[in-house]
Amino acid sequence: MKKTDTIFQVIKLLLGLVIAAALVKFAFFPNQRSSAELVAQGDFTIPTVVAMPGDIDNSLTLDATVMRNPATPVRATATGTVDVVDVKAGAVVNEGDRLLRIRHEEEKTTAATVETFEDGTEVEVPGEPYIEVSYVNVLAPVSGTVAVDVLVGQPVAIGESIGSITPATYHARVSVKPEQLYSLASLPPAGQLAVTNGPAPFDCTNLRTVTEKTGAGAGLSGKEAEARGLDSASGTVQPALICDIPAEQQVYDGSAAKLTIPGSNTTGVLTVPVSAVEGRFREGVVYLPAADGGKPTKRTVQLGVTDGRQIQITGGLEEGEEILQYVPAAQPTPDPMMGM
Repeated sequence: MKKTDTIFQVIKLLLGLVIAAALVKFAFFPNQRSSAELVAQGDFTIPTVVAMPGDIDNSLTLDATVMRNPATPVRATATGTVDVVDVKAGAVVNEGDRLLRIRHEEEKTTAATVETFEDGTEVEVPGEPYIEVSYVNVLAPVSGTVAVDVLVGQPVAIGESIGSITPATYHARVSVKPEQLYSLASLPPAGQLAVTNGPAPFDCTNLRTVTEKTGAGAGLSGKEAEARGLDSASGTVQPALICDIPAEQQVYDGSAAKLTIPGSNTTGVLTVPVSAVEGRFREGVVYLPAADGGKPTKRTVQLGVTDGRQIQITGGLEEGEEILQYVPAAQPTPDPMMGM
């Protein structure tokens, strides 16, 4: 029994010595073989492009919303008292129909006279005051559904809003950012509107950009806004692209649509990527690489149309000239019209 215990103790001692020797080797005598030398493998050349002929179609398809045209106010055309109301709220009227009549009273004086006495003396007799009564018709300024806000016998002042007419006509509206107006500087007279789940695409006429004021008091006169406790000067100015929907097209307020604006389809023009140009409207800057890898050279160029990926160069650069693919120290950014 003692002999067996002695053998086990010797084995344990030998294992301990082996482990200790291994630890000393790893700690004080690491692998002396040298690592393979690292060699750079990347390509650090600055990317360039060459100005070359290409085709550009700058037609745009934008998200639009169908909206009813705003109501037209009906204003009193004279100061007086409402004498007759011809229509009820909700009635459909045509432009020029009489909506109501105003009784207008005006104080006047008869002409002075000259009275001659028997002795030949003449005395001027002043005129006498009287009330001249006239009646003024208020006509519908447009066709549509009328709302009248006055009653018979109610006094009104000239220019006062006494009702409104909501037309049965619509327009398509596209919200745009102010910087996108550069791309919309030249618009065709009409675009193609495709209403979701609606009729076949049709011409949306009188295509134009407008600047609207949005907010609680927008579109109200000072007196109307004050009556509602609002500020007519308040609101946010928001540019928009608008076109008129023909009256014969059946559409609904709030419907989603796609508005396609035909552009100029230019072929065989000198083009470069938009990423290579500083600027998008009329004039821009490109950078020519230095022959010795030094600082690139700026050059002003004239710009034409763009499709958001390529842009036309109308001057300042010749076919085959090499420029930097990206503007130095600038992050590649998408064309503003491509994000609509």
